[in-house]
Amino acid sequence: MKNARQHQPLRVFFYARRSAAPHPAIPRNKRANAIAPPHDHSFWLWFLAMVSGYGFWLWLGEPIVPPRSHEPCPADTTKIPVKSKKNQRNHPRPTTATPTEETAMTTPTDPLFPIGKPVKSRKFSGAVWLQWLVEPDPVFNCPIVNVTFDAGCRNNWHRHPGGQILLCTAGEGRYQERGKPPVILQPGDIVKIAPDIEHWHGAAPGTPFTHIAIETRPEAGPAVWLEPVSDDDYHAAPVPLTTPGAP
Repeated sequence: MKNARQHQPLRVFFYARRSAAPHPAIPRNKRANAIAPPHDHSFWLWFLAMVSGYGFWLWLGEPIVPPRSHEPCPADTTKIPVKSKKNQRNHPRPTTATPTEETAMTTPTDPLFPIGKPVKSRKFSGAVWLQWLVEPDPVFNCPIVNVTFDAGCRNNWHRHPGGQILLCTAGEGRYQERGKPPVILQPGDIVKIAPDIEHWHGAAPGTPFTHIAIETRPEAGPAVWLEPVSDDDYHAAPVPLTTPGAP
């Protein structure tokens, strides 16, 4: 009995919590109907109305999306507005790039031979391209190279112990021997350079120039390179190749 009396307050507490009613004024047998909300069918009625209207619209033949054309889309020429630094990084404005040594050259429209690879050397005043047509060998013993000078480019003064022949193929060039005026070189011109004659050749100031260089008697020795051509010599008034006293 002592133990039952000790646990009696706990049983009374749980009984009170279990029997407490949220609505004491409503009888227990009618609480379920009072608490449960009435059934609302307004959402389903709205949903059925929308589906019916959509189906009626389809039945009338109205297209939802216009038919896709099979014609190619025109090129997008819309300019991208640049309003912030972020857009400037993502969509930079086109700028006029400064031409470099390799991009500034105006190549011939229809070269007879490939212009070859660019060569950087102190023997030339600017950009030059070389393409071997016949490489040096002991069988033919006749080295032939296709040389293309950028506009205003020329080589240094030099001489060939065995001589050289130039066949002009494109552009306009210049050729000068020591002590003589420079001459104008045009496509189709042929220049025969005697052994050990100091000379230089290159492109005119405003146009590139291409010639085929044939080294004669290469067994006499390689070319001997001298000082660069001065601006006064290069810009001296040229004469035609057929002028008396010209090479």
